[in-house]
Amino acid sequence: MPNHIEVLTQSDLEQIHKGTMQVMNEIGVAFPHQPAVDIFNHNGFRVDGEVVYFDESQLMSLLDNVPALSCMLATLNAVSRSEQAHLF
Repeated sequence: MPNHIEVLTQSDLEQIHKGTMQVMNEIGVAFPHQPAVDIFNHNGFRVDGEVVYFDESQLMSLLDNVPALSCMLATLNAVSRSEQAHLF
């Protein structure tokens, strides 16, 4: 068994990216949590039931804002939990 690592070429990375974008746009991603689906729907993403579809520009925009999006989702989750627990 050889002891070496094969590194992906730029072309390999581009093919992976292109295939991923195609899957996310044509097949979508299931989010079995309605509040998450509602956030995507409210922000202009194509939604069908619990499946969210991403075009490349939308996905790249999301990735550019991951820290902000993570904070927003964490805040929504905390608010949802506090409402359920009826915290004072």
